[in-house]
Amino acid sequence: MDKLQVDIIDLNIGENYLNDWDVYYAIREIIANALDEQNDGKIEVIEKSEDEYIIRDFGSGLKIENFIMMGSNKATKNSVIGKFGVGLKDALGVLDNNGIEVKIKTAKCSFELHMKEKSKTTKIKTLHVYVYENNEKDFKGTEFSLKKCKREYIEQAKNEFLIYKDDKVRLIEKTQFGDILEKENNNADIYINGMKISEDKNLVFSYNIKNISSKLKKGINRERKYVSRDAYREDIKRIIEKSRHSYVLDTFENQLSRTYSDNSFLEIKWNTVLITTTNYIIKKNINKNVRFVDNEDIQNNRELYDLLCKSKDTVIINVSQRIKKDIEKYRKDIVGDNLFIEDPTNIEDGLLSKEELNDSQRKILQEAIDILKDINLIKSEFVSINNIKISRMDVASTLHEEYGIIIPLNSLTDVETCAVKIINVISSLGSKSTEFKDKIVGNLIKIIYECNMNRNNN
Repeated sequence: MDKLQVDIIDLNIGENYLNDWDVYYAIREIIANALDEQNDGKIEVIEKSEDEYIIRDFGSGLKIENFIMMGSNKATKNSVIGKFGVGLKDALGVLDNNGIEVKIKTAKCSFELHMKEKSKTTKIKTLHVYVYENNEKDFKGTEFSLKKCKREYIEQAKNEFLIYKDDKVRLIEKTQFGDILEKENNNADIYINGMKISEDKNLVFSYNIKNISSKLKKGINRERKYVSRDAYREDIKRIIEKSRHSYVLDTFENQLSRTYSDNSFLEIKWNTVLITTTNYIIKKNINKNVRFVDNEDIQNNRELYDLLCKSKDTVIINVSQRIKKDIEKYRKDIVGDNLFIEDPTNIEDGLLSKEELNDSQRKILQEAIDILKDINLIKSEFVSINNIKISRMDVASTLHEEYGIIIPLNSLTDVETCAVKIINVISSLGSKSTEFKDKIVGNLIKIIYECNMNRNNN
């Protein structure tokens, strides 16, 4: 008995349509639509024969309107990855153009594709859907039959979906905006609800975006090929901002340090990720001072940098100059007050006066002060060496606006070391610093000896 034909629909798709599409792109669309129809993600992809494959879902079934409407309300939903409408029609055009015979079956209708002339007055051919009545009341969902289809096309298409990755991709963390995944190879894969939309060699993780932003929805181009980073960047930033997994955050901490040699992946250079990572580092080292240092800091503040590196109370994070500027730019969103080498260290509670030192320490300090007072180049023109505070913390010798000269407690081991620490502060003041260094520090032992001899003779 002949099938009852109920309609013919012109898809307005000509020959050689989307000839730059690979066949597996088209099959990917069909699988995506099937997965959207099946809430539990269980669809069938069956090899019926050597060159015939069945893709079957058990949803509500494809309708005639899906070939007529140029889109679908599925495009506005965050939970879907494919959509009936333009995407399906594009897929059908590509399959027909590549010689793959497509038949579709639902409980009410079956559909066949034929390339035929648009009208009797023109020889232009377009793809038409022939609609036949089908009365299989027990049939549920939609079945696509693909004949003259190579297995490699099916496998390539399935490889675009996380559901077919089995244990190849490790899930690291789930967030309300999507999942963070271990990279499968050198390229990071970007998914929307489990379907790959892009690859990115410059990212440290792969991502499965679930709560899709309006920008990404607009960025998915009509050809349904891989989208640009600009389209999905904000979605990935939202995922990372919600991350609480130590492995993820420790990885970004490592990436932050790698910016110093410009050897990091891209995420850490995004403002949201940088702020999230910076706050994580500071909170993780809550009882320590965290300082972000670039190469200019090391060159200009070598002594302080070396001391901070040795300090058990300080964590040094070497970053690029650009990253340091960005941290400064977003400082209002960062939990720490003192972030850089030039920021004041909170040393008020750790200061000692001369009276609080033990006898040996007090004697060394006083001898250093007395010797420096006898040197002609040292005058009280800029700062008084009588008012010296000692820091319990392992800091560089410095001049504090309120406390005057500050030197570390560990410099009171001998007169020479103590004197050098004081000289380092004074030599940075005024216009005679070079002369001061050359004439005094280089001959300090001799100066100490002569001063002691003069005192003994007197």
